[in-house]
Amino acid sequence: MKFCGRCGAQKPIGSFGKNRATSDGLASYCKECFRQISTTSYRRRQAAKGRTVGEARVAPDGMRWCPDCEDFKPEADFGKNRSTGSGYAAYCKCHQNARVDESRQRLHGGSRHYHLKRRYGVGSCEVEERSLGQASLCPICRRPFADKPHVDHDHATGEVRGVLCFTCNVGLGNFGDDIERLERAAAYLRGELTAPSRIAPGVYEVEGTAWRRQERDELAG
Repeated sequence: MKFCGRCGAQKPIGSFGKNRATSDGLASYCKECFRQISTTSYRRRQAAKGRTVGEARVAPDGMRWCPDCEDFKPEADFGKNRSTGSGYAAYCKCHQNARVDESRQRLHGGSRHYHLKRRYGVGSCEVEERSLGQASLCPICRRPFADKPHVDHDHATGEVRGVLCFTCNVGLGNFGDDIERLERAAAYLRGELTAPSRIAPGVYEVEGTAWRRQERDELAG
């Protein structure tokens, strides 16, 4: 136990902060008194600057104060933030996202530009110039971009190859950028691909796929 030099109360050792300059290695005042001194000093400094410091709000259990909402909201509405003492973000998720979007718009000219730069190393203006150079057409399907061009990159090297429509870009990704698989897919569409069929354990028979097209032509004839 130790006596606080400010409030005079005898308190447990854990109620005092560390101070190497003292003989016992503990602060002269308890943590509560230090908190009051710090708050008073802060209010005095802010008042000298013409600023008013509001009273601290005591949140109900399971609730937190959002400055933008100006109301208490459930803790579940706040994101995690390890850098804060509470472990929660200062603003609710809705307003936190709005603030992040505003910062990206102000610093990077928009969320799309920010993500393009971060992921591919190219900005929205560069993507737009490339799109105009392609007459706003996808080089694979030759159709106009439905909403916006999508950046295509080499998944092995990260190098940007061009801009495609969403469907073609996803298609290349699903094929793993594997040229041989894409060539087999083209052969399959032409009816030239042969595929193994299992007829017995360990025994396979290779049969073409052109019979589907022949059957369709016979019905059409």
